[in-house]
Amino acid sequence: MRDDRARFQIPGQFQTQEWRIAVRDEQDAPLWLIHPASRVDVAVLPFAVGQNPIVGLYPLNVLADDPLAIGIGMEVFILGFPFKIAPPAFPVWKRGSIASEPELARIGGGYMHVDTASRPGMSGAPVIRRSVGTHFLTDGSTLTDLKYKTRFLGVYSGRVPADHPYEAQIGLVWDASYIYEIIAGGVRDA
Repeated sequence: MRDDRARFQIPGQFQTQEWRIAVRDEQDAPLWLIHPASRVDVAVLPFAVGQNPIVGLYPLNVLADDPLAIGIGMEVFILGFPFKIAPPAFPVWKRGSIASEPELARIGGGYMHVDTASRPGMSGAPVIRRSVGTHFLTDGSTLTDLKYKTRFLGVYSGRVPADHPYEAQIGLVWDASYIYEIIAGGVRDA
């Protein structure tokens, strides 16, 4: 059985703890799940943390579900570890902007484009939209307060290939809905 390392925040503290999580079974078969019907560049790894009070889980799909509007030109953040910045450091928030029609992502290539100068090591990172002050909401209204509002958009998958690092830096973001479909499908990778 092969495993990998993951870090989890200790509740109430500015510290993390490393855990080993199995990624392959005893026959060396993958334990991660893939999309049952599409070639989505996202995988889901189920694991149990049991009753260990040391681990604090902060699921983005639950905690970052504010009804923020999503549209071209809006600011997003990719939370990752570029250039092998490794835990125990917390993720780098790399800024970007939505560069394609979000509503058309599922009928196009399956992903949304973001304009960002992302770097190696950001693949697999969550992508969020965050606002403070005046919030533009999905129902077309606005809300003004001093609280942060956050919405999880999906998973960053890397950049569109370019010949030179300073050419257009367009990233790919797979929609968050794929994660739910992967979990519901329960299909393990071959």
